[in-house]
Amino acid sequence: MDLGTLAESWRSEPNTPVYIRPYLGELPAMGVADFLRWTLRNPGIAIPAAQVGELVEAAVRRSAGGARLPSAG
Repeated sequence: MDLGTLAESWRSEPNTPVYIRPYLGELPAMGVADFLRWTLRNPGIAIPAAQVGELVEAAVRRSAGGARLPSAG
């Protein structure tokens, strides 16, 4: 799916609605090592392109360096 120009690529970076979370489903609380192992066993979830577009549009630009695990809330 085309998310826009390179200048708009921040909309799919960590801490944005479309980054990782929609494709994982329910996440159990876990630490980094367990999360990485869990993602290797999880096949992921396909979501409709329209939903991806809505998530991209909902993104709010934040300062760099504040990435959190999706299970951290």
